[in-house]
Amino acid sequence: MTAVTADKVKSEFCKLVASPHVREEMLEFKHESERLDVFYSSVVDKNTNYQNLFMFVKNVLIMSHGNAAVESGFSISKAVLIENMQERSVIALILEIYLR
Repeated sequence: MTAVTADKVKSEFCKLVASPHVREEMLEFKHESERLDVFYSSVVDKNTNYQNLFMFVKNVLIMSHGNAAVESGFSISKAVLIENMQERSVIALILEIYLR
């Protein structure tokens, strides 16, 4: 994202939250039961004045879902590493390498 686009996103967001109607909708948003992507689509997608903001929010929400598999892989790798380290301590590994 360029600096110019980032400035546009910030400006569009400031205009959006300045609207009393949008502020009311934001206060009524229930994060436990409502989806954030649906909320932003309903608020931002209606108005073509917020296209940069819409694209920014869309990209941010895509990233949060796209990394779940990668993070899960890291968690599995960590669990395997811990299990393996219980069998042989770090000191034993160092001695084995040193004595070869």
